[in-house]
Amino acid sequence: MKKLTLLLLLVLAASLSMQAAVITEQPEGTIFSFTRTAQGSFIQPFDGSYFEMQTQSGGQLEIVFNDADQAAPKCYIKNIITGSEVIFGDYWVEGDVNYISPGHITITVPLGQHVAENRGRNAVLSWGSASFNTQTFQYQFTNNPGMTAVTYAIDGNTIHIEGTSGPLAVDAGEDMTLNSTGPCIVWEDEDNPDDVEWTYYMEWSTEAIDNINPNVICDQPAGTVRYYTRTSQCVSFNLYGANLHSRPIYTEATSMENVMIVTAADNKTVYIKDPLYKTQFGSWIQGTLSDDGTTITVPMPQALRITYGDFYYDLNVMGWGHSVFDESYDYGFATFVDEDKTLITYSIDGNTITLQGTEGDITTEQYPDEFLASGLYTRDGGNVYIETHVVYTLSQDNPPVEPTEKTAAPVFRGYTGENRALAYFMDIIPNEPSTIHYRVLYPDGVWSNWTEYEETLAFTTTGNYSIEAYAVATGKLPSDVVSTDFALDPATGISEMNTGKTVTAVRYFNAIGQQVQQPQGLTIQVTTYSDGTSSAVKVIK
Repeated sequence: MKKLTLLLLLVLAASLSMQAAVITEQPEGTIFSFTRTAQGSFIQPFDGSYFEMQTQSGGQLEIVFNDADQAAPKCYIKNIITGSEVIFGDYWVEGDVNYISPGHITITVPLGQHVAENRGRNAVLSWGSASFNTQTFQYQFTNNPGMTAVTYAIDGNTIHIEGTSGPLAVDAGEDMTLNSTGPCIVWEDEDNPDDVEWTYYMEWSTEAIDNINPNVICDQPAGTVRYYTRTSQCVSFNLYGANLHSRPIYTEATSMENVMIVTAADNKTVYIKDPLYKTQFGSWIQGTLSDDGTTITVPMPQALRITYGDFYYDLNVMGWGHSVFDESYDYGFATFVDEDKTLITYSIDGNTITLQGTEGDITTEQYPDEFLASGLYTRDGGNVYIETHVVYTLSQDNPPVEPTEKTAAPVFRGYTGENRALAYFMDIIPNEPSTIHYRVLYPDGVWSNWTEYEETLAFTTTGNYSIEAYAVATGKLPSDVVSTDFALDPATGISEMNTGKTVTAVRYFNAIGQQVQQPQGLTIQVTTYSDGTSSAVKVIK
């Protein structure tokens, strides 16, 4: 009797678990709505004695993306089979989001998920094949031919189901033939899950388009490729709330080599890769070359990246706007305006392509008191980047040779100045003709920005320092980042390289070799370390 009771409890628990598995409330996350077109069939009962073909268009495919677990983001699809909500009501199935590359995502939805429990049967997401038997004049259905999941592929803003086949064929006599494969929903007997009694709604030829968000061109278009060096001026702002008052973060002159521009075979359509320096996503914008070859016009806005789920990408749209300082605000606040511009123009003069209509010059003396920046922009979180003075200069028609050799790393030479005992100096020496970039970790624990090295660095504040540096030579990859640590005590003007050993004793000797308590005048400081080594330096007090 105990075994029977336990068995009944297990069956009851399994039944409750299956009921709980049906998701009827919209899950948490960001929802996207697609316009869906599909072909589908309706077979009832399982022996195929009744059949109905449906073509769906204009329906909605709703997907919720939830990346609360960033290591395993989830999504939920509403009414996964076209028209199934008519019988089962609204329901959601769960899938896994897989990032492939910018603009390319797959969603894997495991089969076997329940969409309803009703009338002693479970409505289960399955995969099947249907065909018409010309001998019996019935439609035959085969459930789950080796499939474990439904896979959706998202390319830009278009989504489709992989692995489906169809469509239905109808001849002049209205005799239908069917040979299709795709996801479907079947009725399973709760007591005998392998006993499929009815099948409803198989779907194939599915395609859905996100009409709210613009498309993103992620793959390199076909055509003639040319490479340009692009220069521009970039102004970055941090936006504060809906009023779009902002403070400049920084301004900089930018340069990017080997920017690709592709002219299609029609000699009219032009594609520009990564049109903004601050948003290099590997995507393309599309424009039109004029008949006389003197201008490229680009419709606005255009999306530079789009992904469904915040963990991977947000929607980044390239637009046109301007920011000007507002004298009514202190601390150099500015007002940013998103201009409703529908077209931008690049002019072509020989081997030079120039963006027209930008304003602002970060090199002028008026900045920032009377600064106005107007040009292409994009947003990234709370920041907005405006680019002006955008110029493309042809560098080559052939693909560049990718460098494989690294630049030789620089070395450090640190020393205490003979005549300036309260300072420590650092030279960063290249091992070949190259440009050196460095940054410093100061005693307060804050790193400086990466800066191009030009002259000797001087330090006068007590504390521990770290310096990182790397070198870049023309035609080579950047070197490895190298580092050095040192401690500075300006009270004595002594700096010792920090190699992991600790100081065990410090002694002072006067000019005739006698040990003294404190340095006075010309004194020799002898420092002994935990590894038994020692060093001696002159100290002038």
